[in-house]
Amino acid sequence: MYNRKVMNYYVSMFHPVLYSFLPVHRLSLQVDVPTRDVETRSKTCSLKCLHGQCSYYLNSDKYFCQCTNGYSGLLCTVKNVYCCSSYSICVGVVDNRSICIRPVGKFGPRCFFLNKTGCNANLCSDNDRCIAGDEKYFTMDYFCLCLQGFTDSKCGNRERKIEFHCLEPIFLPQEIFIHFVHISSKHDPSYELSGDGVTQTTMISKIKYQETSTSVYYAGELHLIFLEFRQ
Repeated sequence: MYNRKVMNYYVSMFHPVLYSFLPVHRLSLQVDVPTRDVETRSKTCSLKCLHGQCSYYLNSDKYFCQCTNGYSGLLCTVKNVYCCSSYSICVGVVDNRSICIRPVGKFGPRCFFLNKTGCNANLCSDNDRCIAGDEKYFTMDYFCLCLQGFTDSKCGNRERKIEFHCLEPIFLPQEIFIHFVHISSKHDPSYELSGDGVTQTTMISKIKYQETSTSVYYAGELHLIFLEFRQ
C-alpha cells in the first residue's frame, strides 16, 4: 500500500490464493488498514536484498524484499528496463510491461500522461478530498468527498450539528431513527410537491455501547424533530 498523495510506502499484507488449480481466483477479504504509520522493516531477516530492504507483512510472520524504485525480483536483483515515469513508482515488469503505481493526476501504462481534472486546479475546498473521475463511469471529471459536517458539490456549506442527550438513565438501543419534519406554507413552492406541506426526512444514528448521547449533521430546514427507538 502506498500514499497516493506523497507516494510514500505504507504497509504490505499477505493473503494466499487457495485452490490454485482453479482457472479463476476471487478473493473476499476484510482488510484492516492501520491509521498510524507502522514500522515493518526487519533487523533479523535472513533474506539478502541487493537493492532493497527486508520487511515483514503486517498480517503475517513472512518476510519479503521491499525493492527500491527501478528494481524487482525476490531479492531485488532485476533492474527494470521498461520502467515508469519519474513521478511514479515501478514495482516490477511482466511480459515487458511495467507495473506502475501512479500518483494522483497521472494515467497511462507508464504514468506519463497528465489527467487534467478539477483536482489539479484545487476546485474543492479545504473541507474535503478531491477524487478524479473516470470517464468510463462518471460524467464529471472530478467530485469532492466531503468531511463530516460539510455538504454541496464543493463542500463549502457547513451543516448544523444536532446533539441528543438523555438526562435520565434509560436503556437505548444501538440504533435510533431521527425524523426531521419541515412544514411549508401555501406560498412555498415545496408545498405542492409534498401535497400537504409536510416533508419528512429520516436518518439512522448509531449509539456506542454504554453511552446515552449521539449527534448528527443536518443541512435542511426543519421545524420538528422526533426520535424513534425500541426499549
